[in-house]
Amino acid sequence: MADEEVILTGGGRVGVLASETCVLAASKKPLIVEKAHCANIVALGARAPVVIRELRAVHVYAKKAHIGELVAKEAVLGELCNVKSLLKAGKVVFSDPHAYIEEIGELEEAVFNYKLPGCD
Repeated sequence: MADEEVILTGGGRVGVLASETCVLAASKKPLIVEKAHCANIVALGARAPVVIRELRAVHVYAKKAHIGELVAKEAVLGELCNVKSLLKAGKVVFSDPHAYIEEIGELEEAVFNYKLPGCD
């Protein structure tokens, strides 16, 4: 827990993460977080993904991340990002065609910020 900022890099396991701003960056081994409660969170996977089982946040940016349950005001899903269950979100921005959500609960707006080759 921290008042302002938490930065975690590398691999390993975290039980509960709570802070104003959270930056998670996995490297060669997965970085696994059971519960994350952050106002702003950036989750960046590299060779291994960032895995967040339960995420509650205002703003989310995720790339190469696996999220179990998500509640957010705004989420940007980048390359190779997936969400098992979107419980509630105001806006979800898909920045890559390889980002997806399996189960969608309450979603106000979805934006697709990419073009598929050959589609105009």
